[in-house]
Amino acid sequence: PAEISVPVGASVTFYVTSMDVQHGFKIQDTNVNFQVVPGQVSKLTTKFKEPGRYNFICTEYCGAAHAAMYGTIIVEP
Repeated sequence: PAEISVPVGASVTFYVTSMDVQHGFKIQDTNVNFQVVPGQVSKLTTKFKEPGRYNFICTEYCGAAHAAMYGTIIVEP
């Protein structure tokens, strides 16, 4: 998704999967960073303690659409 909104203090679990090639999932300015391996589900839970906007990106070059794999998590007070 382009944007995800969550309340401050919320624990959020990300389930990320790929059918084709390896991807990476990183939420900038946090310690969230993991690999997404084809055919497997990568799962990680984190808590957003501060309000703000946190960008997420794909960290592995995965093909022509790689540059379009990003979005923002909006943590609302």
